[in-house]
Amino acid sequence: MDLQYHSQPTPHAVISELLAPEIYSRLQFPDLPEVPGGRTGHDLFSCDPGWPEIMRSPGWADLASTVLTEEFMKRVIRLFADDIRARTALIEPDAVYLEPYTESRVQLKKPVMDESHDPNALFFRFDFQATTSTGWHFAHTDHPRRVVGGILFVADADDEGMEGGEFGLFSDLEFRDDRVCHSPKLEKVFPHQHNKGILLLNCNTAFHGPLPIRKLAGTRKWIYYSISSHRNIWRPAGLR
Repeated sequence: MDLQYHSQPTPHAVISELLAPEIYSRLQFPDLPEVPGGRTGHDLFSCDPGWPEIMRSPGWADLASTVLTEEFMKRVIRLFADDIRARTALIEPDAVYLEPYTESRVQLKKPVMDESHDPNALFFRFDFQATTSTGWHFAHTDHPRRVVGGILFVADADDEGMEGGEFGLFSDLEFRDDRVCHSPKLEKVFPHQHNKGILLLNCNTAFHGPLPIRKLAGTRKWIYYSISSHRNIWRPAGLR
């Protein structure tokens, strides 16, 4: 898997191909239940019944054997190592290791999960998400315990009759180093295209989000992917 590093507008990597096309063609996006209180209306998290079975199925098992391994996690951290050190994050890139963990739906909503755990013990989130809403638009950073976040595109805008809804990277014209995007300026746009992905270092400039959907005949589908610590490793300027 090729990771193309970019430093602007914030450190990120572009994945031009998640899987070889013949393997990717085996992926079948699951029918997601409507989940009250979920993030997107329809989702399936690793803590939910049915997730392990899907991840053992053709295509998904191949993707898991790449992006849910300690080898890949360390490769991504090495890619961003200089950026992590320059931003005084709580982790040490050379000391990280995979500690498999399942974050619950209750923990997902907590701003602080565990401030005593080893910050270098990292785990994955790999969440199936979908929405039929056209009003889902905002620029934000992820939980400060996420080291890297991103989106894996497993559907295509044309297939879903979607206009808009791209993944955007933003700068903040009123940047205050507080993890809030006060005045978003769109800098980069990534369309929903099969078999691609974006990984984003979740530092204090990691402003991202979906662009407005102008038209949607089907469903906006994607994988939310993250490499996470139990600790809040990114600190606003006033708390360092």
